[in-house]
Amino acid sequence: MAAATVAALFFMTAPAMAASPAAERLDCANVARQATREQGGRLLSVRVNNGQCVISILVQREKSRPRKLIIRADPKK
Repeated sequence: MAAATVAALFFMTAPAMAASPAAERLDCANVARQATREQGGRLLSVRVNNGQCVISILVQREKSRPRKLIIRADPKK
């Protein structure tokens, strides 16, 4: 489900002049997939801020409320 959400967010057609931001978005999609898989949570959102991917993930905890994680990652790594 998370991969479908990432695909819906980042595989949209971008204008030809905005090739660089589109490349960053695709890199953020890969980083978001990896972070979601590693944390075992559900992807809430992905955005680019100051050249970094900001990924929000909801992680279910046993017998308590879910925890929201915010992960900042460099899409170029």
